[in-house]
Amino acid sequence: MAGANRTSAFAGAGQNLAKAARRWLLQPNQFTVSEVIMRGTVAVLLVLLMAGAAVAQEISSEMVGPGVRHRSFYFKKGPWAIDVLEVDLTDPFIHMETVKGQDHLRGYEKTSSMARRNDREGHWVVGAVNGDFYAAGGVPINCQVIRGEMLRTPIEYSVLGFFSDRKPFISVLSFSGSVGTSQGDWHAIDGVNQARETDQLILYNHYFGPTTETNIWGAEVRFKAVDSWGVNDTVRVVVIGLDSTQGNQPIPAAGGVLSGHGSARNWLLHSVSLQDTLRIVLRLPPLKKQILEAIGGLPRIVRDGKVSIEEGREGSSFATSRHPRTAVGFTQDSTKLFLMTVDGRQPGYSMGMTLRELAEFLIGLGAYQAINLDGGGSTTMVVRNRIVNRPSDSGGERSVANALMVISTAPRDTLWRLNVVPDTLHIFWQSEFQFRAEGIDRFYNPVTFTAGELTWTCDPAIGRIESSGGRFTAGDQHASGWVVARAGSIADSAFVVVDVPEAIVVEPNPIYFQAGIRWRLTGRVIDTGGAVHSLAGSEFHWEVADTSVAVVDGAGNLVTRSPGKTWLLVSYGPVADSVVVSVEYPGSGPLD
Repeated sequence: MAGANRTSAFAGAGQNLAKAARRWLLQPNQFTVSEVIMRGTVAVLLVLLMAGAAVAQEISSEMVGPGVRHRSFYFKKGPWAIDVLEVDLTDPFIHMETVKGQDHLRGYEKTSSMARRNDREGHWVVGAVNGDFYAAGGVPINCQVIRGEMLRTPIEYSVLGFFSDRKPFISVLSFSGSVGTSQGDWHAIDGVNQARETDQLILYNHYFGPTTETNIWGAEVRFKAVDSWGVNDTVRVVVIGLDSTQGNQPIPAAGGVLSGHGSARNWLLHSVSLQDTLRIVLRLPPLKKQILEAIGGLPRIVRDGKVSIEEGREGSSFATSRHPRTAVGFTQDSTKLFLMTVDGRQPGYSMGMTLRELAEFLIGLGAYQAINLDGGGSTTMVVRNRIVNRPSDSGGERSVANALMVISTAPRDTLWRLNVVPDTLHIFWQSEFQFRAEGIDRFYNPVTFTAGELTWTCDPAIGRIESSGGRFTAGDQHASGWVVARAGSIADSAFVVVDVPEAIVVEPNPIYFQAGIRWRLTGRVIDTGGAVHSLAGSEFHWEVADTSVAVVDGAGNLVTRSPGKTWLLVSYGPVADSVVVSVEYPGSGPLD
């Protein structure tokens, strides 16, 4: 079929507002008009977010989880393409988690991959952004804590974290640790998952790798955890193995290894026995509350509602140049979290922000504290297993060290809403397109349904659609209308514009050839939406005024016969054009 599959998606504020109203009409018992406006898939708003800054031309806003809203901003002045996840930390189903690439201290992984492999029933990854800066091998430069278990101790830069009550914090942290016996004999722990130095006691856990990678000049105590891990809390462990001659001990998945050298080795050998219960305390001063999650960043950019580019970065080119950025902020009452990305290094689309611009935007959203995370080609936001921003690397999304995830523990429920994908479409006449529908429950979890449960209809003016499969065939008239998917009493729609041919472009024009030449003709059609379609010559109708000069064969080839001039007439549907064809003797110049 001519022009099959030549389609392009577009966003139109007016059409989408109409779509929101249409959804309300189709589903009158699901939500009120005010809720439709709050959902408002695409609404044109004027939002002044900072003095002298650009005005937002478009904003999209959509609930994607319990208490979680995804918003997209676009500023023509900048330009900036921005995505924000607003998270209600008071929602009982929502909490934050960090994740390590490949679950290994020295692992790289894409943010989308980390989100996808952690997404499961009762542990839905609503959204994710890339995390900390990292060194060779994918080791994050700063502290990380996952579900209370420490992967890496902090350095002198800010850390974003979450207490056990889910409240966030941003702070520069230090480390202290200790292990004690039931007899009250205590020894300092010097570090976590790092090389063991002279007289040091190091704790290794499964994030370090399968073994401790130590030499024979130490003693190692293998243990399993009795309690759940928590930083700034006491965790009981039971000793399940002792070694003083071999080193490089295997690390239990549900526990760890205490590895001592010199004086620390002597303490282990004299104070610890098999089956002993030990108490381990890992602290991150100056904080005292139990910490379950933490991830590094650099630098802090908002303090107490004001721009504050800290940690010696205020005047650096890193701060004052525009780059893709990832950042996290939260409100003064610590109840709302903002995960933000701004694309960059893409002239004409999005240039990125300075750290001051980033901070001002977050303050405009309501952030009282905020921190910058790794940016540049690392900047990625994932919403429900879909990358919603446009990463700047030419190869697409970058593998990074770690990520920050929004987790929903909401149960799966019955079908509550349908989303037709895409929700708007420009399509060339007589083309085909495969629509699909996604089901969600009242907690915005995915709901699957069989093809037989779903029926499709469309306005006859725009074409026809397979009722059970959603395969749409555009008509041959310039028209607009709706494609509707329905499952029982629940429905959703997509706005469709059918564009028809408006002009033909044939190149070269005019045509000069020697006699006896066969040339494959091609052309382009410009449709009523301004899209350009390159077509094979066989898709046009060709007619030569003087067939003694040239003819067009059935495959769309121009065959020149004898010297002379003639008109080549070309048509495609309702549009036509003509081209002068000049045929010359071999070796002669163009005919006058």
